[in-house]
Amino acid sequence: MADKKLFATSVPYFSEPLFSSNARYMWGAVNEGQMGTKMFELRNALSIFWSSLTENVLVVDSTPRSGLIGLCLAALVPARFRAKILFHGEMYAPDTGFAYRVQRAMMQFADRAIDKYLLIAGEEVTAFPEIWGVPAGKMEYIPFFWTIKVDEIEEELTRGDYVFAGGDSFRDYTALVEAAEALPQIRFVIATRRHLQGVDLPANVTAGPVPREKFMNTLCNAGAVVVPVDTEVRRAVGQQTYLNAMRLGKPTVVTDTVGVRDYIVDGETGFIVDGSKEDFVRTLTRIFDPAHAEAVDAVAARGQTYAAELSFERHAREIVASVQRLAGQAPRDPRIGGAAANGNS
Repeated sequence: MADKKLFATSVPYFSEPLFSSNARYMWGAVNEGQMGTKMFELRNALSIFWSSLTENVLVVDSTPRSGLIGLCLAALVPARFRAKILFHGEMYAPDTGFAYRVQRAMMQFADRAIDKYLLIAGEEVTAFPEIWGVPAGKMEYIPFFWTIKVDEIEEELTRGDYVFAGGDSFRDYTALVEAAEALPQIRFVIATRRHLQGVDLPANVTAGPVPREKFMNTLCNAGAVVVPVDTEVRRAVGQQTYLNAMRLGKPTVVTDTVGVRDYIVDGETGFIVDGSKEDFVRTLTRIFDPAHAEAVDAVAARGQTYAAELSFERHAREIVASVQRLAGQAPRDPRIGGAAANGNS
């Protein structure tokens, strides 16, 4: 029989050796081919509930919303009978009105079963408890990571003559398109499936969905990368895109929203804008002005050095370290049915 694992999880980080040696997947919790289906969501919620009864420590991925239902089920069980639970990843953006009240009530109920929140933005350490009414003392910040893969970059990396912007979640491209119209000498490429459909675009703007390979190649060869986050969003968004851009040594421009200043120092490792047309125009004009090339290159180089430290391996290992700190408080004896023994790699 295989060695017992330190924790069970629905976080798919098993390519990192330390993480893999300490963790196992919960039954049915991760299946990319079924993600989003009703059957997957049901299995995910039930597997989290069952694992909360049979494991000592459990790390739950926040991405499938059914995980919150599973945590609510776990909260029905007295603390002495359930696992220590860590809730990891992107935290939820609240709706408004009645929907928000329902969401807040669910989060507060699920919080009874949650021992620690592993957040990917330091600013959320304050914002998340305020939004959802959960204890601030449970928050821990673990920086996110870049996800560039060498085999996704087919062309030699260059600094092109165009601005690249991409992504769908919580993006607002309106002001960026207005800025592009004011900068006809600069080409803009926007990769998005959900935005700008049916919008009349300036001649220097190309927008639309692209396959991942083209997305990555366009990012890798851009002259600058912009991540125009919706300024109304109340959660961290876009880290993967702007950390990838920084890791590639691109001048990176991001809207000033939750979590951005955890990763970027304005004018030092990147450029933070207020999301207005005027600020986009001012910043992009500077980036593409030959008179400022040396200063812009220095910013991009410092951003690249900083982002290089935020690797996937570091993030995965910090999760394990957080589990180890919490596991010292967890009972050693297996619970109902015994802790599962088999791990996936």
